[in-house]
Amino acid sequence: MNASGSTAIPVVETAAIAVEDSACQTACVASVPTTRFYYMDAMRGVLMMLGVVLHAAYVFSPTRSWVISDPQSSRFLEVFSEYMRLFRMPAFFVISGFFAMMSLQRYSIDVFLRVRLKRIVLPLVSAALTLNVAQIYFVERFVNGNTTSLSEFFTKVLPERMIAGDWVQHLWFLNTLIFFFVAAVVIFLLMPLIPQSWKQSRLLDSLRQDCRFMLILPVTLLGWDLVERLGHGWADTPLLCGFLNLDEFAIYFPYFVLGLWLYVDHKLRDEFQQPATWQLWSFVPCLVVYASLRGVHGLHITSVLREYSEVLFILLCTQLCFIGFQKYADRNSPYFRYFADASYTVYLFHHIFVVMIGTLLMPVNVMPVFKFLVIATSSLMITLVIHHFLILRVPLLRLMFNGK
Repeated sequence: MNASGSTAIPVVETAAIAVEDSACQTACVASVPTTRFYYMDAMRGVLMMLGVVLHAAYVFSPTRSWVISDPQSSRFLEVFSEYMRLFRMPAFFVISGFFAMMSLQRYSIDVFLRVRLKRIVLPLVSAALTLNVAQIYFVERFVNGNTTSLSEFFTKVLPERMIAGDWVQHLWFLNTLIFFFVAAVVIFLLMPLIPQSWKQSRLLDSLRQDCRFMLILPVTLLGWDLVERLGHGWADTPLLCGFLNLDEFAIYFPYFVLGLWLYVDHKLRDEFQQPATWQLWSFVPCLVVYASLRGVHGLHITSVLREYSEVLFILLCTQLCFIGFQKYADRNSPYFRYFADASYTVYLFHHIFVVMIGTLLMPVNVMPVFKFLVIATSSLMITLVIHHFLILRVPLLRLMFNGK
């Protein structure tokens, strides 16, 4: 509560998560004081743009099957991308959950869903039908070497690839967010049914204190992994023409729920922003265990230890992201605001440019790290130029690809 007795409601602009349109502005009570999470603008922008680095590194991974694979692989880039992949999306889903609950508490459910329909579904459809279709054609023609005519591509090849879910590519994140936001509405509606005694219980205090819930969360994900393994990978099959993947939903949903919890529980947020002693001492052992056992799979004690250490390491890295960005990037910087806004365009557009530039550089006989740097830098610069000179200046494109 502030001095006037009203509750300060945090506000932040986040692409594909919590950006407000005019409908939200009219739904807001103008007299309510606001606080902005500047560091989350910066954090979201960096995490989104790291997708360019991640996918550029995938081109040179000797074991990962990606859209394209350069014959000059790099073990260093494979390990580099693997560790970046571990925490990037979990941290992003925590932010997503945080702002989803913030928006639900501030606005009505219909406004919440209407804004997300515009900010997520419209760019998803636009990117899928333009950028990803163009990528499918490029790969079919210039990577696979199939000299199909345009008419044959659109009447035969493309429908088959769309039904198989090949249109999704990097857009799986937006697909998953749609289901998460529906789940957030359900959780929001059920929240008043939670007894006040449970909210103030010793069990909840114990889980909150020093973020001890981190020690339990890996167990829930281990349970899902057991179910998925016993089902021989049944959940990792795309459904609804690739629109839903149960495995991705189950893996990332706990992080989204953590974001919901962080917003409604200020005590937990305080604990999350101050690393406890056990967390500091656990970081290196978790890293060592995961690194030494990362190739271990199956249903035995060693694989359980590996997966538990992996999830705990992810949680610790996510917490460090929040702490680091809050400490060093929590300021009203025009550069942070610009790149946070541009990061949505970079996310949507970069994939096809990584594929195209990576394909063009395959015949070049230079070190993989050098080609990786060229791909990542070029793709980032091209997408930033697209954002600055097209998305920001052409209202139709801004609506299609930014939902504004």
